[in-house]
Amino acid sequence: HDQLFRYAPLQGNHASRLLPREFTEDLNTMVLLYQGKTYLRSKALVQILTLLGSYPLTTFSLKCIPSFLSDAVYRVIARFRYRLGKAEQACELLDQELQQKLFLD
Repeated sequence: HDQLFRYAPLQGNHASRLLPREFTEDLNTMVLLYQGKTYLRSKALVQILTLLGSYPLTTFSLKCIPSFLSDAVYRVIARFRYRLGKAEQACELLDQELQQKLFLD
């Protein structure tokens, strides 16, 4: 799975070239671009879990939930993620391996 995903900040040049403007304005939104199709929020999460082949029961269950509900839960978690877990307010320095997975332009 190491080579499956590449990452780009939504406010970066790479994302602005590949995605419509409305997808890059909300920095609390996860966006997945896969085979020319764009997935947002909970749909992106479900597609990532599908591609990873992990948690098949969870993935199937999430697919059964209407998008308006799963996206509402996603927005709440995204908004309060720093309070829910041990998310850092500042970014750590990236090692060489992780830098190769990022589009930093």
